[in-house]
Amino acid sequence: MLAETFTQPPGYWTQFKGKVPNWILALILLAGAVHDRNANAAGWTQFTNPNSAGGTGVSIQLSDGTIMVVGGNNQTWSKLTPDSTGSYAKGTWSNLASMGTARLYYGSNLMTNGKVFVLGGEYSGPTLAATWINTGEIYDPVANSWSPTPNFPRTRFGDDPTILLPNGKILCGYLSGPETYLFDPSNNTFTQTGTKLRNDASDEETWVLLPDGSVLSYDVFASDTNNKGSAQKYDYKTGTWVDAGNFNAVLSGNAQGFELGPAMLLPDGRAIVVGGNENIAIYTPSSNTWAAGPSLPNGMGADDAPGALLPNGHFLFLADAYLFNAPTKMYDFNYANNTLTDITSTLPVALQNDLASGPAYFRRMMIMPDGHLMLGTGTTDTFWDYAPTGTPQASWAPTVDGITKGSGANANVYTLTGKRLTGISQGASYGDDVESDTNFPLVRLTGPLPSSTVKFARTTNWTPGVSAAGSTTQSSVQFTLPAGMVNGTYNLAVVANGIASSNFTFTYPFTNSTASNSHVTSAFAANTLTLTGDTGANSVTITQRGTQLVVEGAGSTLINNSTSATYKITGPLTIVCNFAQSATPATNDSVTLVSVNATNVSMTFGSGNDTANLTYCTIPTFSMNGGTGTDNLVLVGSKVTSKTLTSVP
Repeated sequence: MLAETFTQPPGYWTQFKGKVPNWILALILLAGAVHDRNANAAGWTQFTNPNSAGGTGVSIQLSDGTIMVVGGNNQTWSKLTPDSTGSYAKGTWSNLASMGTARLYYGSNLMTNGKVFVLGGEYSGPTLAATWINTGEIYDPVANSWSPTPNFPRTRFGDDPTILLPNGKILCGYLSGPETYLFDPSNNTFTQTGTKLRNDASDEETWVLLPDGSVLSYDVFASDTNNKGSAQKYDYKTGTWVDAGNFNAVLSGNAQGFELGPAMLLPDGRAIVVGGNENIAIYTPSSNTWAAGPSLPNGMGADDAPGALLPNGHFLFLADAYLFNAPTKMYDFNYANNTLTDITSTLPVALQNDLASGPAYFRRMMIMPDGHLMLGTGTTDTFWDYAPTGTPQASWAPTVDGITKGSGANANVYTLTGKRLTGISQGASYGDDVESDTNFPLVRLTGPLPSSTVKFARTTNWTPGVSAAGSTTQSSVQFTLPAGMVNGTYNLAVVANGIASSNFTFTYPFTNSTASNSHVTSAFAANTLTLTGDTGANSVTITQRGTQLVVEGAGSTLINNSTSATYKITGPLTIVCNFAQSATPATNDSVTLVSVNATNVSMTFGSGNDTANLTYCTIPTFSMNGGTGTDNLVLVGSKVTSKTLTSVP
C-alpha cells in the first residue's frame, strides 16, 4: 500500500500559529466576561440557563426540535430542549453521550435519517493536538450513542467543508488537493467523486448549496495564485466540478491565513461570500456572474467567522481585525438594497464588551425553530438569543399541502407533503470547519387547543436541498409523533430555518381523509375580501405584505381552484370569512391572519372544532361566531380593540 504524502497550501502554518483552540481563549476571556441575563437591546437577551456541558461550541439542530451542543472539552455533548411555549432561551439542558474522540474544527451534518455525521478535526485527542485526523463518527439521537465511520480515504481530513446533497450523500473536501469525496449513509462508505478545477484544494473554503442542488465554492488558493477571483460549482447529478465565473477581487490571502468567512444564499437567489479580508463578493447563478458587495472597513475581515440568514431576510455576520485579532464587530447586510451596516453599537453593553475582548472565530451562530438567532460567544457557558424584527415573506415559508398516516408496520409514521420544506437557504454559515445548517423540515405541534403547549415530532426522509423563493415544487417528509400525545386538535406547522408554514389543523387520533380537495371561494371588491368555504376541512392563511393581500390554502384547501390568490389593497380593509356550511361529519376549519391591518374582520364557522389565529395584526373591530364544537381564538402579538365572540370560550 502506497503511503500518502501530506502537503499543505502555502501560508498554512502561519494560520495555525494565530489560531488556538477555543477552550484556551475561553479561559483567558472568562474573567473579563460580563453577565447580564436581563440585558435587552434591539431584541437581545441571554439564555436563562447555561450549557450543562460547558461552552458554546458547535450547535446542531436535531429533527425532533432539540439542539445538541458540544461541550467545552470538545467531546461531551448536551441537549437544549425548549420550554412548553417553544422558547429556547428559556429551555433546559440535559447531558448526551460523548464522542469517541475529542475534536475541534470539523465537518458536521444532519442526515435524512435524523442522525448526525461528523468528520475530521483540525485538533483532536485529550490535548487537542494539531493532527488533522481522518476519522469520523455518527450520532444516533434515538439511541443516544456514537459509532465510528470508516476513515476518510486520505490520511488527513482536518477542518475541510462537508455538505449534504439532494441525493442524501455528503460531499467532503480534501485538505491538500483538488480531489473530493462522497459519504453514502445508506452503505456507510466513502467514494471519490469529481476533481476540482485549477488544482484547487478545498481547505478553508466555504460551500453554499444552491436551489438547483449544485454546490458553490470560491477558490481560496487558486484565486490567490492567479491574483484574480474564481469559483466553481459541484454538479451532484454528474459528479463533476464546473466553472462558476471570475471577478477582479480576491477574498483572502496569506495576510488572512487564507481564511474565508461565511457565505449564504440570499432570498433573491444570489449568494453572498464574505472574505477573510475587507472584500465581499455576490454571485448570481442565473448569469454565472459575480459583483462586488459593500466592503468591510480596512483591516477587518471574516476569517472563520459565523453568519446567519434571519427570517426577515437580513444576513447577520461577525468580522474581526485579521488575522484572529480583537475587536469583533457585528454587521447586517440588507439584500434588498445591498447595504452593509455595523450594528455593534446597538447590542447590549455586555455583548459589546464580550465581542471587543477577542476574535470572531470561536463564536457560533444558528437559527432556532422559533425564528430567533442563537449566538454562542465562546467566552462563557451561556448563549445569547436575538429576536429579529419584521416578518418573512410568504414566498419564503414552507407550506403543508397534505398529511397521510401509514398503516401496518408504519402505522405510527405520517407523511407530510408540501412546498419549500427545506427553506430557501442553509440558515447558518461559518467557513470551512463548522456546519450548523437548518435547511430541513421540523414539524411543530401546538395544543391540544386551546392549550398553547408546543411539541415537536421527529422528522426523517426529507429530500435535502434549498428552494428558490416562491418555488412550487412539492416534496415530502415523514414524521413520528412525540410521546404523550393527548387526544384533541392541534395547530401543526412545518418550520425550516426558523420560518413556519401556516397552521394545518391536525386532529389526534388522525384518520386519513377520503374526500377530495376542499375549496374556498375568494372574492375581492371595494377593499372587502370575502371568503366562502365548502364542506371540507378548510385551512386558509391571509397575509398582508404592504399593499398586497395574499390568500393561501393549506392541507387540501384550494383557493379558487388554485393554491393562492393575491389582491391589491387601495384603502381601508374589511375581511369577511364565511365557513357556515353544514357538514356531516363535522369538519374543522382554520383561518390565520398574518400582519393584517383591517378596520373590520368577521369570521363565521359551522360545526366542528374551528380556530382563528391572529398573528401580529391590528384590527379595531373583530367578531367570531364559532358555531358548534370546541372553537378557539389565538392572538399572537396582535392588537384588537373590540371583540365579539359567539360560541368561543
